[in-house]
Amino acid sequence: MNLTGSFCMFRVRRIALAETTKLSVEEALKKIRSADPKSKDERRNAEMEALEEDIKRMRAQRLRLERRQRPTKG
Repeated sequence: MNLTGSFCMFRVRRIALAETTKLSVEEALKKIRSADPKSKDERRNAEMEALEEDIKRMRAQRLRLERRQRPTKG
């Protein structure tokens, strides 16, 4: 085993770990709690808008199909 290679890997790993920022549990919880309600509402609104668009599209499609299926009097 090459000792120089394993030392270099250890050194790279050590540098990568040293660059991460650490938050306290309290700070992390504040960050999570402050972001959740707004993002949940935004996601819910986006989902509702998408569902409303699907409903409009399906209604229009149903009306087109119903018009085609009506027997013509002649």
